[in-house]
Amino acid sequence: MASFLAKLSVLVLLGGCAGAMLPPLSPAQIEWAGQQWRDMGAERLEEARLLYVIRCSGCHNLFLPTAKETGEWEQILPKMAERAKLTDVQRNEIWRYLQTARSAAAVDTTTGKADR
Repeated sequence: MASFLAKLSVLVLLGGCAGAMLPPLSPAQIEWAGQQWRDMGAERLEEARLLYVIRCSGCHNLFLPTAKETGEWEQILPKMAERAKLTDVQRNEIWRYLQTARSAAAVDTTTGKADR
């Protein structure tokens, strides 16, 4: 049991380090996600981000969400979800996070400029 807890602690710490490399979502991106999916708020997006970090960095370095086009993520995510043994719900949450983080449509309403 102690060995399991030690391994889990290391994974959480490593996931936290990898997560630090992912830029946080902007308020405009969070607003964009809420327009796409009514049930997707800041807290849920952060949970999806952490799920992406923890489950995906366990096997390889994380890709920035913007490193791949939407079509590439559509091909990669189902394969990786199967390998990572993600549920359909988990895969969908990660998909929403990736699309939100990629959202070029997220415009800062105070300046009218894209957040990127």
